Amino acid sequence: MQKAHDWAVAQFEAWGIEGKNEQWGEWRGWERGITHIDMVEPWVRSLSGTQLAWSPPSPEGGAMGEVIAIPKLEEGQSFKTGCPV
Repeated sequence: MQKAHDWAVAQFEAWGIEGKNEQWGEWRGWERGITHIDMVEPWVRSLSGTQLAWSPPSPEGGAMGEVIAIPKLEEGQSFKTGCPV
């Protein structure tokens, strides 16, 4: 959280705007909200997915790429030995 605060203040200063950190409430952190992904070709379908932290934005007009399905595995060791990715 502190790194995010410091980054925001530095951005304001780079734009010539006075910025400072001020305490407002007590926060333990935050969670990413709902992600909505729509496949439009070759079929229309909603997909499940999670955006990784600090991911760059999609380019204007969208992005294209392969879909990689990761199998549901019961515990960590199965993931290390059973995941084809």
